[in-house]
Amino acid sequence: MEFLKKRKYLLRLVAALVGAALGIGIAHLPFSEKVDLSFLDLSQRYGLPKRDPGTVIVALDEKSFMVYGWPIGRELYAALIMTLHGAGAKRIGFDLFFADGFESCQTTDESRALLEENEDFLGQAAAASRTVLASFVVETIDGDPAKFPPTPPKALFDCRERDSASYLKELLPGIVKHAPSMAHVHTIPSTIDGVNRRIRPCRSLYDGCVVDLASAMTDAPLDPVTCMEPALVPFFRSYQQFPHLSMVDILEMSEHEQGLAELAKVVKDKYVVIGATDQTLKDVGPTPLSDLDPLVVTHANRIEGLLAGIAIRELPPATIFLLSAAVGLAIAFLVESGGLLLLFGALWAFLSFGVAFVLFKWQFLWVPVSPLFLPAMCGLFAAAGYVAWHNFLFNQMLSQAFDNYVSPEILGWLRETGGDALRSDSAERRDITILFSDIAGYTTLSNALDADTIMRSLRFYLDRMLAIIQRHNGYVDKINGDGLMVLFGAPKHSDRHAEEAVTAAREMQEEVARMQEEWRRFTDRPLRIRVGVARGRVFVGNLGGTGHIEYTAIGQDVNLAARLESASEIGGVLVSSECYTHLAQRPPAWPRTVHLKGYADDLTAYQLPPLPLIVPDPTGAGRLLISAEGLEELKERPAGAVIEIPGEKGPQQVFKVNIAKD
Repeated sequence: MEFLKKRKYLLRLVAALVGAALGIGIAHLPFSEKVDLSFLDLSQRYGLPKRDPGTVIVALDEKSFMVYGWPIGRELYAALIMTLHGAGAKRIGFDLFFADGFESCQTTDESRALLEENEDFLGQAAAASRTVLASFVVETIDGDPAKFPPTPPKALFDCRERDSASYLKELLPGIVKHAPSMAHVHTIPSTIDGVNRRIRPCRSLYDGCVVDLASAMTDAPLDPVTCMEPALVPFFRSYQQFPHLSMVDILEMSEHEQGLAELAKVVKDKYVVIGATDQTLKDVGPTPLSDLDPLVVTHANRIEGLLAGIAIRELPPATIFLLSAAVGLAIAFLVESGGLLLLFGALWAFLSFGVAFVLFKWQFLWVPVSPLFLPAMCGLFAAAGYVAWHNFLFNQMLSQAFDNYVSPEILGWLRETGGDALRSDSAERRDITILFSDIAGYTTLSNALDADTIMRSLRFYLDRMLAIIQRHNGYVDKINGDGLMVLFGAPKHSDRHAEEAVTAAREMQEEVARMQEEWRRFTDRPLRIRVGVARGRVFVGNLGGTGHIEYTAIGQDVNLAARLESASEIGGVLVSSECYTHLAQRPPAWPRTVHLKGYADDLTAYQLPPLPLIVPDPTGAGRLLISAEGLEELKERPAGAVIEIPGEKGPQQVFKVNIAKD
């Protein structure tokens, strides 16, 4: 028993472990990762603290390009820098590449000279105001910094090759000679849903190791070991929620004192990020707070996070997987109920989302929910599945046992009535028929046989008898060794329970006649049984108490059936007067006056004669006729008067007797 219990624990844990492994696999699917990212976006929307913006966005919008054309001149950018710096902007940064007019694209000496002059003007303005410009060189070949060559090939500096080249080149030497602050502006869109959530704090470019725009503008300290790893940007606001001004409006404000004063109210002591917002420049994309936003908001939100000292940390996935799997295995070990395992699995999934949100809100720690809840939930569901499967097998075993120990009628009755049928006080008074039978002389026989022979012979006998009883809707109430107590009309209702009981009794006697040869091989003796049948209104239902309940019948007519079985002729069926008179088709029988134990007065019952004695009545008069063999057998008993009458095929004998039991 202890071994089976340990085996059950072990198999449940194995099921939980397999389920946890499946959960880990599901957590790696793109769909699960998309759920994690969507929940992260939801956490950012509601979990980040509300604070006054410290960043202003200057938009290179459609209005700016309509007024200044494309490309916008370097001198206008320089004027914009000086205007913002004069209005008190704390720091200025460009989310913009000046890659539209480099030297090799100028076709005349005059245009080259003008470009160099404007570049020099922009470089001076940027250096003087500590404006941060976007690094002019990016990594090459599919975004992998390990793959770019040590120096850019000169052939790729040709303007005609610019758009088809796999990487950009060093640009704008007129600006670079003033050594303005440089930063990279490359966000990292998700490969799962394309949303821009990440940026590397620093990157290896041709310019060297360059920090991101927000870090450069805020002079944030960076860890040189980890700064190359993509970092999550805390998104406080979308573009529309940030203070923002058009480049055109700012340059127009610079033309009069009142305008500069209004501008100072917006940008004084603020970090100003300049970026394209016109969708035609394609510097737009999905962000956690918007399906389509200018990507300059990524840098603005990162500045807000650095100012607030908020950095979103990520719990390593391996740690989450191990934690979730350990929780699932622990619960699967402690809990045996399949229903509770399912409940704990669902609760763990619910709690995972709540815990993940709380950790983000309080600690700015992002815990992907799929790795957190899937291994434990799948493990617990798998353990519950094993328990359900184990219970199913156990119930199958019980069902098979009930097929042997309990009548199918009881099983059907239990299914129909549900829990009410199992109450110990569920009983009713009902009109039924009761059958008792036993093997004549079985006590003496069993004392002469070994245990194995007794069991095999009884199994052989009971198999045949129970098949007959089941065929006629009988319910085997008790098996007392060789004795049977059978109910007809309960628990399953029947309007023909008396006919079913008497027919079953007669077929039992017929089957006994067919079993003689094989029975003799078991016991070396003949098989003879007695059967008593009585009909009456008795109590039927569950009888018992805590720990044991059985369905049975109690009442005077139950006792009567048992007494009739004892008084019956060996090989015959003794039927109570109440039962016999209610039969629609009465079989041949003669009335007997019997004195039964426990009854003060004699009772009348009807004896169905033993099968070897009865023969058909050719006259149709309904008389009881016996064969010559039967007559010889009766002569050895106190049978009363025996009268010979002539028959068509010779003398036949009719009897009117009161046969005494041996």
